[in-house]
Amino acid sequence: MSKKIKNFKADLQKKIKAKNIKENELLKNHTSFKIGGPCLLLIEPTSKNELVYILQLLKKYKLKHYIIGNGTNLLISDKGLKAVVIKLSDNFSYIKRKKQVVTASAGASLKKLNDYCIQNELSGLEFSYGIPGTIGGAVYMNAGAYKGQIADVVKSVTFFDGKKIKTLKKDKLKFSYRRSLFQKKHKFVILSVQLQLNKSTKAEVEILSNNIINKRKEKHPTGYASAGSVFKRNKSLIASKAIDASGLKGYSVGDAQVSTKHAGFIINKNNATKADVLKLIKHVQKSVYKKYKVKLKLEIKLLGD
Repeated sequence: MSKKIKNFKADLQKKIKAKNIKENELLKNHTSFKIGGPCLLLIEPTSKNELVYILQLLKKYKLKHYIIGNGTNLLISDKGLKAVVIKLSDNFSYIKRKKQVVTASAGASLKKLNDYCIQNELSGLEFSYGIPGTIGGAVYMNAGAYKGQIADVVKSVTFFDGKKIKTLKKDKLKFSYRRSLFQKKHKFVILSVQLQLNKSTKAEVEILSNNIINKRKEKHPTGYASAGSVFKRNKSLIASKAIDASGLKGYSVGDAQVSTKHAGFIINKNNATKADVLKLIKHVQKSVYKKYKVKLKLEIKLLGD
């Protein structure tokens, strides 16, 4: 460990509990793909004040860092990351409501939010039932499914801009297909999200949610590690259908395989590496381009070498 990291860690421990700071943590333990080597430090803040303190320290020490949620949309290098990783997940996941407005911290999982909505008879978020990420990650990439997207229900987002905490309403967040303001403003860190939902009944919300989760179970692969849909939907074609029509279901490179159940997914059959997945992605892109003259764009994020 370098002197800079040691000094950073010493300052960190003034406000962050030691159990929430891990050295050389394997990131495959924090991603749904189960791929990824060690990072310098993995930190799990438990409050907005802790997170802001960490970000200020990182700036002071000029340390490279990444912020992740449940790691459900990431492909990380097997060599790991020579950086500090901040994880916002169950440790950073309070939820509260005022009538039909729900406020959730960035690390709250969409499952936890959906369960909360069922219990509190609130409708509007059902489309996201079964998406494995956090609300912070969902806002960052404007996650969506089954004709719905997070932008449909966001009222405002509170974030740290590197100097102070700010809140912006939905119309200022530049939402578009799988895009948001936060992908352009890398210094902006989402702290919490306000959702505008609708009053319903527990039974109605449960029915809608169960319909969605049943559709997912029918179409999506289970039992293997994956990062969900690998490619973005293209205006001229649906990626999964194009991949299937190209005869690529079941095609493998090492332990990375195009799912035989849903061609838009790449699964980790056992010990796939980032290199395996990237080779497979390139083969899929090349095959689809040859057939349709369209290059599939990635929905997952690549981190590290």
